[in-house]
Amino acid sequence: MVRDTAINIKNLSFSFGKEIILDDIGLEIKKGYFYSIIGPNGSGKTTLIKHISRIIMPPADTIFVQEKDVTEYFQKDFAKKLSLVPQEIEGEHDFTAYEIVLMGRYCHLKMFEGETKKDKEIALWAMKVTNTLHIKDKPFKNLSGGEKQRVIISRALAQESDIVILDEPISHLDINYQIEVLDLLLKLKEELNITILCVLHDLNMAAQYSDYIIAMKNGKIIKIGNPKEVINKNLIKALFNLEVSVFTNPINNRPFIIPLSKFTQIG
Repeated sequence: MVRDTAINIKNLSFSFGKEIILDDIGLEIKKGYFYSIIGPNGSGKTTLIKHISRIIMPPADTIFVQEKDVTEYFQKDFAKKLSLVPQEIEGEHDFTAYEIVLMGRYCHLKMFEGETKKDKEIALWAMKVTNTLHIKDKPFKNLSGGEKQRVIISRALAQESDIVILDEPISHLDINYQIEVLDLLLKLKEELNITILCVLHDLNMAAQYSDYIIAMKNGKIIKIGNPKEVINKNLIKALFNLEVSVFTNPINNRPFIIPLSKFTQIG
């Protein structure tokens, strides 16, 4: 299968005052794959996805989504191409879960037009896919962390965008919800050919779920490749100044990391 380019980044740099946050980033994201971004705090991961998603508008001729400069998109047209699941999820309002998901249809509505039957059907479909249909009438603010995350992913799906970007979607979630969210993303990638770009702190989760891993430090991409190419002792040491042992997961043949310390080593 020929894979088109979903996102192409050329010579992207960004500074805050005298501090360089992104340093001449070049990156190609192929359509229909699961990419994760790893790296220590302050490495530029969130700033990078803020540029891709236009929360921070990048300079012209640096970021292209489906071969078009992101600065040339109208907002609604861009929302049809790319959706964002942010790190912080607002929950102090009285919208129901279904109303939150239906907001994802805004980019398909004409001015002063209300949601159509089709829009409502797509919102319900998105909730069915994410297993949130049973909570559609519950206030969003009363949902659990995992439920909120799946509802926000539902909203992204309701946009019907080809690319979904997520900033640390499993942070602060219990392990069962972490698996639930990542399983869902993998399912969507496989069944809908959606491109996933996801910031992850958990290196083992990144290794188990990703097609490709992007390793960042000090505003630079220092390595990109499949999990076996990226997850190794030398790179983890370079990224986090951490000694690890890397084994092969016998179930899926992917790398698995065990951190080492003088208190946990035997012998």
